[in-house]
Amino acid sequence: MNLMNRKTMLRRRSSFWLSCVLVSLASYPFAGCVPDLAVLSGTGAGTSTAAQGGVGGSPPCEPNTEETCYSGVVGTEGVGVCTPGTKVCASDGQSYGECSGSGGPSLENCSSEEDENCDGEPGCIGKCMWTRRFAKRDVKTGGSEFAIGLGGVAVDGQWNAFVAGGYNGATSFSGAPVDFGDGDLACKSQRCGFIAKFDALGAHSWSRSIEGYPAESVHVLKSGKLVVTAQAGGPFSLECGLGGVDYWNTVVFMLDPDKKGECVSSWGSLLGGKPVRRPGVAVDKDGAVYLALTLETGGTILDTYVGAQQSALVRLRPQDGGIDWVRLFGGINFRQAGIAVDASGSLFVVGDAWAGSTVTFGPKIAFKPDHDEMLVARFDPPKNEGDTGNWTWVSPMGAQDRAWSGDILLTAYPNEGLFVAGSFETEVQPLGKCGPLAMARGLVVAKIDITNGECLQATAFPTSGIDLSSGQYTRLRADITGQGLLLSGSYTSSAQFQNPLPSSAKTSIFVAKLDGALTPIWSHGYGANYQDLPYGLTIDSGGSVVLAGVDKGVDFGCGAAQEDEGNFFLTRLSP
Repeated sequence: MNLMNRKTMLRRRSSFWLSCVLVSLASYPFAGCVPDLAVLSGTGAGTSTAAQGGVGGSPPCEPNTEETCYSGVVGTEGVGVCTPGTKVCASDGQSYGECSGSGGPSLENCSSEEDENCDGEPGCIGKCMWTRRFAKRDVKTGGSEFAIGLGGVAVDGQWNAFVAGGYNGATSFSGAPVDFGDGDLACKSQRCGFIAKFDALGAHSWSRSIEGYPAESVHVLKSGKLVVTAQAGGPFSLECGLGGVDYWNTVVFMLDPDKKGECVSSWGSLLGGKPVRRPGVAVDKDGAVYLALTLETGGTILDTYVGAQQSALVRLRPQDGGIDWVRLFGGINFRQAGIAVDASGSLFVVGDAWAGSTVTFGPKIAFKPDHDEMLVARFDPPKNEGDTGNWTWVSPMGAQDRAWSGDILLTAYPNEGLFVAGSFETEVQPLGKCGPLAMARGLVVAKIDITNGECLQATAFPTSGIDLSSGQYTRLRADITGQGLLLSGSYTSSAQFQNPLPSSAKTSIFVAKLDGALTPIWSHGYGANYQDLPYGLTIDSGGSVVLAGVDKGVDFGCGAAQEDEGNFFLTRLSP
């Protein structure tokens, strides 16, 4: 398709499908007329014909003949630098060989005029590629507007997006099925979870429910398998053979995306207790899963009792998902927010502590902040049997008043760059080379020295009117080089990165792309009149941004939904 021939979707409430007209700045130029599901009030029906593959195996071919082929991501062939290749039929005429000479997408270079990731947009501007929305069926009849909650989003090597979350079930006041494109996902419990897969063009691939367990996170392993964490929304539920009679059980299990999310048997763990927040999750190079949990009611994990409002680090074995070890930390009035792991297995945790409370990290490190404070800590895990591991350092971010932790990120940046993000009031004086950051209220992104926890570089972004509790919605991600950082979160009045974002009467969503020096490349604000919140943020190998959350009529640049619909949204932005 000619790159100048762009298409967008105009919404007609009385029409099941959407009409396509020629308008710029709307959708992938190579996607054709992809149905936008925003106005279907939760039916989720329809799929993109552009994204459909063949059925069955390859037919017989003429021996030794060539045929054009393409091995890149769906929808990128013939766009930007992406070119087709050729494959040769075997001498027995039964199959083709490998596709050679095919050039697929790569990470977008923001300073280049080439379109390296083949999305039709050279450079980096954060333009909307497509948006999908899925409203609860009961919204039109007076049910809960935000009955869908998101647990996160992840992408694989083919830019397929996997979203996880929860929704109200049959025993809830506002219970009703939800449909992402493969029929209603039933829920007999008070709350259920879901996992859904969408391809690079936003077309629905499959979706499945998780009875009684709203999903809280999803991660893609190198093998392509999915690791999901979920917390019970009702008693007596099992998922992948895991569960119990308690409302507060947390389960970690593995799904096979090639089998529409079927459970991978004999992999996973059951964790007791009720986390205050969804657990922080990190995966190392070998596939071991690490969790940082803060338990509200207390529970037992691998014969280790975790007291009420106590935090714990947990390692799950890569081979079976069983619990390898548990280490306690934190204490009353400390809540973890995120966790990261480096190539050597060292763990980095970010969280926040209330003023006057003692936070303990092992027998030799304790911290008692004078103000509500954000803390970053490093734990070096046990190397040998009998070794307990040790906390190397704990570093405060220097809040002069209230602080709320957001996210933590360990990148492939030179010297294993560790970045953290959080919400602050008044001045921040981090330890190290950063110096005081004066502001009334806002966000701080800082690069931390992994050897001693000192601040190497920090930037503040004013966000007046932000609710510090919304720090749990702050997400920080990086591209595969670690030199392109993405920051998303929410603000309630105004926010400024390189330029002021649109003012907001309620809670709006922001997304900002930063370079390695923490300088904004672009930033966008979405929403104005309702409580719109981001839950999941990720970046594919081409640098494109995938954002998920809940909204009410937000226009990400591909057109707004009907304002009377409360939605789960999934949107893709260019690098």
